[in-house]
Amino acid sequence: MKPITLHVRRCVTGGMTLTLTFFSPIQAGTKVLLGLLGTAALAQTAAASNSNDSGTDSNSGDPNSGDSNSGDDSFDNPNNKDDDADGTPNSADDDVDGDGVSNGQDNDVDGDGTANGKDDDIDDDGVSNGLDTDADGDGVKNAKDRDVDGDGRSNVKDRNVDGDGLTNSQDPDIDGDQVPNSRDRDMDGDGKPNKRDSDMDGDGVKNSVDSTPGGVGSHH
Repeated sequence: MKPITLHVRRCVTGGMTLTLTFFSPIQAGTKVLLGLLGTAALAQTAAASNSNDSGTDSNSGDPNSGDSNSGDDSFDNPNNKDDDADGTPNSADDDVDGDGVSNGQDNDVDGDGTANGKDDDIDDDGVSNGLDTDADGDGVKNAKDRDVDGDGRSNVKDRNVDGDGLTNSQDPDIDGDQVPNSRDRDMDGDGKPNKRDSDMDGDGVKNSVDSTPGGVGSHH
């Protein structure tokens, strides 16, 4: 018969010490028990480690952390501009500069000294005219506005309808309604469907003599 020997083993994991005491020769049941004890120890160590690390990723608002989400992000979002400080952001304000003249009647909507027709962001909502669905902030979407850029000239007479800096003949979306000319039934926004408009792209050149009657990229 083999002698019975007492064994004491220590296992250090994650700062914890596990002591296992058993006799040899080791029986099958003992081996299973040792395996279970080892697994439990490792699980307890992992739980303790996670508990100690739980506060390291907190968005507590530490100004030095660089990842704080606690601050006011309004100045990071241009759409929250509020030129007249009335509590209504420019994008929703019907009188952006607070001069008592509504945007639809104001020839300098944002009061920056640059007339609407020459201002690349007429209503100062942080969205340039060419990408703004209501360029002059008058509450009428470009697709239905007969003076998209609010410069006092109706679309039918305006050679830069949406005020994006591109003349109609060079603009792939003349009326700034976010529908490309090639798919727009009234590309120059003058209220006349292209098929009944003698100057469909509003460039001042009649379709009959215009080399690109449908605007940039088109052909007669």
